[in-house]
Amino acid sequence: MKHEKQKILAAFDLETSGLDPAVHDIIEIAIVPLNPDFKRSDLPEFTARIKAVHPENADPESLKISGLNPFEGEDIQKVATDITKWMSDNHIERIEAVGHNLRFDLDFFQIKFPSLSRIFSRYCHDSMQLAIVINDISLLQAGKKLFPSVSLRNLKLQLGLEEPVQHRAMDDALDAAELYRRLQTKLIIN
Repeated sequence: MKHEKQKILAAFDLETSGLDPAVHDIIEIAIVPLNPDFKRSDLPEFTARIKAVHPENADPESLKISGLNPFEGEDIQKVATDITKWMSDNHIERIEAVGHNLRFDLDFFQIKFPSLSRIFSRYCHDSMQLAIVINDISLLQAGKKLFPSVSLRNLKLQLGLEEPVQHRAMDDALDAAELYRRLQTKLIIN
């Protein structure tokens, strides 16, 4: 039986060895398929630890935050092949990403996985951007911002997600999806 390829919604996050994609590497990735309500779907997720191509360039502070060793993991070319296989096995054609500060992760991904740069739709759901929009609306309607800070940590606290930011790709991807879902409720107009 032939399956039709589909576009999916998926929580997406990377952990990197620093902030500059020209110098630093992706050292962990998570892609978690979601249902339209931004909750986890039945499709299997994709996760991988990636060995840094240039571990000597790793920023010690970034490594301290994530607790990841840049010398551990799979070769980046193998991970690219594994992503392609995961997509094929699950009949995925494109991914509409859900995350926090997605521009950072998507730009990093495009630079480090140029052969896969088209797997992500240009449409995405960014919890940071949604919080900024909610702040703009709140400023217009109430004269003040609803969220003093739109960092993942602060938004989690303000929206009742008590666990600290993990700085691990799977945890942060799932947190961003839940955060997006909760932020949507702030847009409901009575």
